[in-house]
Amino acid sequence: TKSAIGQNRQFSLEAGNGVPGLNTGLNVVSGTAIRITASGTAAYGFFGCGPGTVEPDGRLLGPCADIATVTHVYSPGAFLPSAPIGGLIASVASGPWVFVGKSLTFTAQNNGNLFILFNDQPSFYHDNSGAYSVEVTLNPIDLVAVGLSWNNTSGGVDARYRVDNKA
Repeated sequence: TKSAIGQNRQFSLEAGNGVPGLNTGLNVVSGTAIRITASGTAAYGFFGCGPGTVEPDGRLLGPCADIATVTHVYSPGAFLPSAPIGGLIASVASGPWVFVGKSLTFTAQNNGNLFILFNDQPSFYHDNSGAYSVEVTLNPIDLVAVGLSWNNTSGGVDARYRVDNKA
């Protein structure tokens, strides 16, 4: 069975929470649409400029960004090398990790609990600080306005919507 449409939960993902990541306790079924959004800042140890402060998309901020020649730092030793250090990543059970960044909607490829993780090198979580605020919505829906009309009886506007289930 699928999760309820529009079911959502909030999490605080500590940057120092290493592998295997934060188990959200959300058990999803293959084919479930998952929307993840994140905000906030966190930091990791970075060169000699102090902590590398980043947003969930891995974009550097602050003093390190001022002296760096790149906006995102990648490492072949990171848990997900294709995602920037500090980027938010997610996985369902033991399935593949995906780069979420600030927002991503994807379809679960397998059954199990959803995990979220601050991307870093597995042995470097000890020097991280801060947290991201993460919202997870299972089977998100979007309301699409399909018509507006004036209601002479009530003196207001009647709106008609269509529900787009992203599942």
